[in-house]
Formats: sequence, C-alpha cells, structure tokens
Amino acid sequence: MGAVRLSDGRIVVADGRPSGLRYFSRGGDALYEVGRAGEGPGELRSIYRLDRIRGDTVVVYDLSQRRLVFIDPNGALALAVSVAESLTPPGANGYLPKGVASDGRYLFQRDEVAFPFAGAEGSLVTDSTRILWLSRAGTFTDSTPRLVAGELFGFSLRAERDRRVLAPLARPLAPALRVAAGADVVWTGDGASWEIRGVDEHGWLTRILRIRRERPLLTPAFRDSFVARFRIRAAASGVTAIQRQFADGMGSAPFPERLAAFGDLLAGQDSTLWAQHVGLVEGLPGDGSLVWTVFDPAGRWSGEVTMPPRFRPTAVGHGWILGIWRDATDVPRVRLYPLVEH
Repeated sequence: MGAVRLSDGRIVVADGRPSGLRYFSRGGDALYEVGRAGEGPGELRSIYRLDRIRGDTVVVYDLSQRRLVFIDPNGALALAVSVAESLTPPGANGYLPKGVASDGRYLFQRDEVAFPFAGAEGSLVTDSTRILWLSRAGTFTDSTPRLVAGELFGFSLRAERDRRVLAPLARPLAPALRVAAGADVVWTGDGASWEIRGVDEHGWLTRILRIRRERPLLTPAFRDSFVARFRIRAAASGVTAIQRQFADGMGSAPFPERLAAFGDLLAGQDSTLWAQHVGLVEGLPGDGSLVWTVFDPAGRWSGEVTMPPRFRPTAVGHGWILGIWRDATDVPRVRLYPLVEH
C-alpha cells in the first residue's frame, strides 16, 4: 500500500492483506512486523495511507475504523486518534486523508460531493472543498479557504428495479485538487495551470510556484487509449455491476480539451516538491505519467525526472527515491533508487 524511509535508512512498508507494517533494514533485511490485523488499540483493519513525520514516527490512516495510528521509531504504539462521525459537518460525506503537516497535525480534505447529481445527465459542475488540520486530540483546528476540487458530471446509473439515478463522477483527465504536506508548508494545486500554492499551518497563502507551460491537448488517440485501458482494468479486477456500468459508459464522458497540468504532487523529505505529468496509469515506456517536474527547496524549477515504467514513488530524500514497482503480472515490489544530478 505504501512505503517510507526513516532517517537511519530503515524502510517501513504498509501491507494491505493482511493489514500491517513491515520494517526492513537499510540493506533490505526483514526486521520486525507491527500492527497486526484487528480492531484493538494498536491493530489495523484497512490501511489507506502511510506517512512519516519528524522523529521517525510513522502514521497510518485506517479507513475502516476512521482512525489515525501513530507508531514510534521502535515500532511501538504511540497514539491512536479517532475521526469521530460527529466531526462530519452537514452536507459532507466524510474526510479524505492527505498526510501530515510539519507540526504533526493530520490533514484531511472534506468530501462534499452530493448524491444524486443535481444537474442534467452529462452536465458539468465545479466542486469545491477545504483542507482541514486535525490535532492529536482529535479536533479540527484550522482550515484553508475554499479550494476548487475539480469538475463533476452526471452519469446515469441503472439501480434496483431498472430505476435510473444520476451519480456524480469526476471528469476524467481534467484538473483536480492535489495536496502534498511539505517540510514547512502544505502544497495545493488544482492542475488548471502550472501553479502550485503553499499555505502555512493556519491555511494562509505564503508561497506560489509557477511555470510558464501550456497544458497538453487531449488527442482523440489518447482519449481512446485511456477508455480502452480503463475497461480492461475493470474487467480484470472483478468489479461490481455498478463499476461495470462506469467502465461501459466511460467513452461518453465529457473529456476536457486539454489534460490537467499535473496529475499528482509529492513533497520530499529534502524539501523538494515533485509534480507528476498526466498520462496513463500503467506507466508504460513513453507514457507521460513517468515524467515528474522537480522544484528545489527554494521553489525554483530544478528539472524533469523520468521514472522507471510501472513505478510509483512514495517518498523522496536527498539522493534517493523510494516507491512501489509492479511487474507485468501486477505483483508489487518495493524499490529504492539513487538520484544522481547531471
């Protein structure tokens, strides 16, 4: 599910089935396992996200239990924080985990997508949201102003007894909000342009990074390849009947004229910031999603880095990059690569 690297070189890997953390030496030797599957104080049922914070504590968000679990550098339970249902405000569906701010508070994006979709089938609406800071006492303390989350369209679904309902779906390949917790700021960008904003611990804007670069045009060939691969993945993963309808109807989605400026953000432990180019999720040779634009700690453009095919980076440090690589049969491996400047 994820992997991070501690300051002494140890690697912590989050496994999804069964849920737990596995610690490895800097040379890749197995050390110990933490957080067995279960619902006890230090147990995990559904790992959704893994992060490292200062002092080599790691934080796991357990989606099923809506709980944050903090593990100290020795693998012992340090703290467990529940995200109570009572914290979900009216009109919101819940919270999407986005990592840990520099002061140790956890970041959540409030999900406010309304169901069913209020407009006409195929019509577009702009969605907005906030990023909120959760204290270790389990209370929200600060938030950003409202941010553009992306565009939604109404997708007609066949429900029980052939009843039709409109579901809100994200517009494919269109700009959408991305969030990355940096060393001293929280980076956000909606992908409508090459502009990434940094906010402080109170949600106030403190930094802006910009590149003068056009968003790429979405060609018919790229769109058709995206739809075909989407359907192939759906067929191979044993999806539900509703997910099958999504896959079958993807070709009629209102695709944008241009791709989003970037597809994901990753904040490095060395205060660099990485922005992924938009492409096809398999990450095959030549695909744009293998290319990342890098900003140095001062916010200057540093260059472009092309990742190995089928590799998803999860952590970056001075001179190294860590992530999950999948072979042709989709079996995952954790890989550590050196970064060399040219």
